[in-house]
Amino acid sequence: MLKQGSAPEVQWDEFHTWLAAQYSSKHTYAVMSYAQKYHEAIWQPAKAAALLAMTPDTRRYVMESLAALSKFTGTYEQWQAIKKQTGLKWQSSNKSVNLVKALLNDEIADIIPWLKDVTTKVSRKFSAVLIFAALTGLRPSEACNAVNLITELHQKGQLSEYYDEELNLLLHFKYPAIFLRRCKNAYISFASPSLIQAVIGGEPVHYYGMYTMLNKQHLFVRANQLRKNYATMMRKSLEREMIDLVQGRVDGSVFVRHYYRPLIKELRDRVLAGTAELEKELLPLLEPPTRLSS
Repeated sequence: MLKQGSAPEVQWDEFHTWLAAQYSSKHTYAVMSYAQKYHEAIWQPAKAAALLAMTPDTRRYVMESLAALSKFTGTYEQWQAIKKQTGLKWQSSNKSVNLVKALLNDEIADIIPWLKDVTTKVSRKFSAVLIFAALTGLRPSEACNAVNLITELHQKGQLSEYYDEELNLLLHFKYPAIFLRRCKNAYISFASPSLIQAVIGGEPVHYYGMYTMLNKQHLFVRANQLRKNYATMMRKSLEREMIDLVQGRVDGSVFVRHYYRPLIKELRDRVLAGTAELEKELLPLLEPPTRLSS
């Protein structure tokens, strides 16, 4: 174990590779950012104590990043000792309280008007991803990956490997490197033929390009609320357990027990019925403007 105050040499490129083998690109980016900014806290108690001034959510993300870095550098025991010495504790967010606050604030009440407005400010390829997210309940990063994969496989004549036309079902689980991660997964998504057709043939969308562009306009933070809106909308058609299944909030064994049972067709019908009205509102936004004849 290193003495407190002595710093290990961090090979950041190797650490990035190590993270990428375990996490999604989005999570890898976040862990790298926090680790590079706060890495001195691993061996300097004063730096670690400064983390106590952070909000619980930010502190939790920083501590997760430092735990990963300490494991990579072989200083995990030292990090544990410094945490104990400084009184740092892992404090989970109170999801129930956050949910109540969200309901009271009615934060998604105007999310669809917001989305319609955003489509007038960004390029079609970004609009397609956001609309796809709104109609499938995928996270923005997952929607980005799905739209890119749909176009890529369509160009190769292999879309049927990903999209089951009979069930109107995207089979994310067949591409684990893209959609299955340690804690955030996407197994399946129901999507109408019209939605699939609307996103086929667009330009490839790089998630961080979209994130950066939206963030500069202070728009990205609301993109995540499209997923919440989908879940709220589905409560009119589905039980909570089925919403969890569609949004990937089940473990792999539970998913396997549900997938391709006779009820999958009933689930498809209920999901697509639940998104039908919103789809009628949103898909026209992806159509090119009609030119008036002279």
